[in-house]
Formats: sequence, C-alpha cells, structure tokens
Amino acid sequence: MRGFLDIEEKKRVDFVRSVINLMPDLNKNVLYFLLKFFEKVIDHQVNNKMNSYNLAVCFSPCLLKPQNYGIDDLLTNTAIMVAALKFIIEKNQEIFIDGLEQKPIPSNLHILKSKTFLIEEWKIAEEEKTNEIMSKMMKISSEKK
Repeated sequence: MRGFLDIEEKKRVDFVRSVINLMPDLNKNVLYFLLKFFEKVIDHQVNNKMNSYNLAVCFSPCLLKPQNYGIDDLLTNTAIMVAALKFIIEKNQEIFIDGLEQKPIPSNLHILKSKTFLIEEWKIAEEEKTNEIMSKMMKISSEKK
C-alpha cells in the first residue's frame, strides 16, 4: 500500500477504479453508497467535525485491513491505510465517474422483509453469473481445440 501513495494522482484513481471493477457487484454497490454517505457526513463537518481524514481514521481499519493482518501490522500501517482511504473518499466522484452500472430494481423491493429471500436472490444471481463465466470459458476452450 505504501507504493500506492507514491503514484501520481490520476494513476491512483485509475488503479482504485480497476480494483473496484474486480469486486463483486454487491461489494461495489455497498462501497459506492458508503462513499456517498461519507459525502453527506462531510457536508456537515462544521457541526460534526468529520472531514475526510477523520472518516478515514475511523473506517480504514475496517475497510482496508487485509484478511491475515496482525495487530502489529495494523499499528505499523495505519497512517498509510488512513491516507489511502482519505484519497478514495475525496476522489470517489472520479473513481465512480459514471456512478454504478444500474440494474433494474424490483418495484416491490421496499416491502421485502425476509433476509433469507434477499440472500437467496443474491445466491441465484451469483450462480447465474458464475455459470455464464464458466460457459464462456468452455466456449473459448473448445474454440482453441
């Protein structure tokens, strides 16, 4: 992550955008809406004292911590993680230049209360996506023969 901060700004934006594009849609959507929420929080920083730096301090350990990261690693790299998240918060409009790829939302989504139903719908969508990718891979594989 240290190298990330040494890259020129435009390349950092492009890099973050490319990493986000690798994320599953659900994670990408959560990140997008979280960053939009951060914008609203920052709009009230005169009252709440939460600017991009303070938000990054609060949220970088949760959002940027690698999976197998010890407490010593966290203490050593906190400043870098804070700087990286601060950059993402401040540049989110450039990172999500076109917003999100909009997908149709069921008109009755607001009345769905069952978490199980939503999880099952997500699993089906992910399975369909996986099947589509596998189908494309099989097609490419057979074309090479």
